[in-house]
Amino acid sequence: MTQNVAQLIEDLRLEDPAVFICGDFNSRWGSEVTQFMNNRKDSLPNALPDLHSAYDYFLRHLFRTDDEKQLEKALSLYHTQFTHELKCHIDYIWFSNHNTQVREVLELLEEEKILVSCGVSLPSKYYSSDHVALLATFKMPNIQ
Repeated sequence: MTQNVAQLIEDLRLEDPAVFICGDFNSRWGSEVTQFMNNRKDSLPNALPDLHSAYDYFLRHLFRTDDEKQLEKALSLYHTQFTHELKCHIDYIWFSNHNTQVREVLELLEEEKILVSCGVSLPSKYYSSDHVALLATFKMPNIQ
């Protein structure tokens, strides 16, 4: 997966683009893939601007912290996949920070809320997927 993401980033070498990479990465926060997304400059020094997770932004503001250990603990409360086998955050919205700002994100559900509304796991009659939807609104500069 990391090689695919690296190739995609290399293919996107444009002049100062706004970049969004979204989807099911099947990788927990702190995994090799998410570390690669956060630290691409180490392995691709001439790559695009740094990418950031829109939900990392959400948690930093919700918990008013930049402490990585607190953020990792907070992230463990919110799941994007919630099945009998797997309860974790594996879906992401990555964006380039240059000229792009997160305005808002769709709030992630805490495990307790999922259990109350859905029972044991997703999908359910209230949520048609085993993944919780991600949605973010961004402010971008005027494009001419």
